[in-house]
Amino acid sequence: MNLGVLSAFLLLVTVSNAFVVDFVKDLFSSCSEAKNPINPVQDISTTCMQQAAEGSCAFYDCFKQRYPCGNCGFNKHYSTYDCEKFYQPVYYNQFNELGKRWINATGNCLITTLKQFYTQATVRCRMVKTTMMDHVSTCYLHNAANISFCDIFWDNRDALMGVYEAESFLQPTEIHRILFEVGQIAASCTGNRASEFRVLATERLTPLLTEVRGHVEEAGRTVGDWFRGIFTK
Repeated sequence: MNLGVLSAFLLLVTVSNAFVVDFVKDLFSSCSEAKNPINPVQDISTTCMQQAAEGSCAFYDCFKQRYPCGNCGFNKHYSTYDCEKFYQPVYYNQFNELGKRWINATGNCLITTLKQFYTQATVRCRMVKTTMMDHVSTCYLHNAANISFCDIFWDNRDALMGVYEAESFLQPTEIHRILFEVGQIAASCTGNRASEFRVLATERLTPLLTEVRGHVEEAGRTVGDWFRGIFTK
């Protein structure tokens, strides 16, 4: 590994462990084969099927154990709907009752979609990922409980921002993804509140990009000093 690549890697370490993991996986493992079908490595589990019926986030792990798509699959910590983060009491309890029902309905909607892949004899990881990503916005707006993001977003705007800010912390790609996807979803809602929410999201999340740049610049100085120390000895 040359010094330029090593420097870039060390810079990323200071930004976010999760960001580094995603970066390294994307850098060294192509998902070019993810369009091909793969066979399951585990049988269908009755426990997992029960978790799916209950809407448990643990079902994402069940899918990963049966079909190890790795970085080419769908992550349960997906930025716009992080299953576990939405259900953590520190965030979940900030939502009003309708907002909590929306979280439950959206989560169940996504798990129902994933369960359809889980029970198949083979899957294409790329199809799983793209289908699930597409269904985030679908489930935000249309679910079995008939509770739309449009029904809950304004009264729960601070609660939503709390989740988005935590999920995007020091991860510029996640900040941009949330801004784009939430903006697109909110655009489906009628009334002035939708545009106000998009402005709010931009105001709350964009400053995090400045914070990221600050950390990277500081890391750059640290790495530069480290290299200078090596080559001046």
